[in-house]
Amino acid sequence: FEDVEGNIWLGLDNGINCVNLKSPLSIFFDKDGFIGTVYTSKIYHGKLYLGTNQGLFYKDLEDKISNLKFINGTNGQVWSLELHDDKLFCGHNLGTFIVDNEKIDLISTIAGTWQIKPIENNKNLLIQGNYSGLSILEKKNNTWSFRNKIKGFDNSARFFEFTQAREIWVNHEYKGVFKL
Repeated sequence: FEDVEGNIWLGLDNGINCVNLKSPLSIFFDKDGFIGTVYTSKIYHGKLYLGTNQGLFYKDLEDKISNLKFINGTNGQVWSLELHDDKLFCGHNLGTFIVDNEKIDLISTIAGTWQIKPIENNKNLLIQGNYSGLSILEKKNNTWSFRNKIKGFDNSARFFEFTQAREIWVNHEYKGVFKL
């Protein structure tokens, strides 16, 4: 049955269901397993980027027909996609990439970039959590690159937050919480 709002009501074996044909949401089903499990996504410069356990994929937002395209060189686990300084940063098992359309630039080879955050009051520095601790990215001459690892902290830093007191709290999956 179609109701006055254009929804379709279905009588099923185990009850009823409503299909909202005007919903802005849609489902993409990867029946071939090509893209893998999605861990992160970001819309950037008119494109949808998906970070998966198979790599980084993209497609034009306006293109409703074409499939997602794989970005060469991103094979493996993508953990995060972050926007900073109008650049798209990709946290990856191999390190940290900056993404420009379908091209990538590896700016840090420290493995396993989980997340990337700005450092307060310094627009030219970012801090990233990775498999072996925390490290700093720096922008010089309009180019982002690895600057240094934070010495003395070598635990995986998947989740971290800054406090008002300029401390960093890092959560470790089984070692607990660290205050730096």
